Amino acid sequence: PPRPPAPRTAPQNDNTIDLTREDSEDGSETPTPPGDDGYSSSSSDCSVESVGGQFVPQPPGPAPPNRTWDTRRGAWVDVAAEFDAWLAQNVPAARHAQLRDVADSLADLRCCDIDDLDDALELSQWSEPERQRFLDACASL
Repeated sequence: PPRPPAPRTAPQNDNTIDLTREDSEDGSETPTPPGDDGYSSSSSDCSVESVGGQFVPQPPGPAPPNRTWDTRRGAWVDVAAEFDAWLAQNVPAARHAQLRDVADSLADLRCCDIDDLDDALELSQWSEPERQRFLDACASL
């Protein structure tokens, strides 16, 4: 048989507070049913999604051409143009093809392990300023 709900009480200064009651002076408010915290998805029509307790904005309709929804920023982004701009700023031109073999976007690059990138891109062969600029840019993704 199902267990009865646990009493919704809490100690406070040698007294017990009934948590099923609303905070009202005269106690005329109806008690909150046990098990209903007012936040469960079944008790709300709210369509907010969350991941790890953080708000995840949903795209406002269909994607515009050449755009992808970025949940981190809550915006449509041109992934290819963003990646091209990042490459131009942080990777020597002669290394662009090597990096494109490893990642197609900044999202891909964020998922790469730095040791795997080092192996694939032969970072030890890069000049120190180029390597440092690239590593700093990767760390800031």
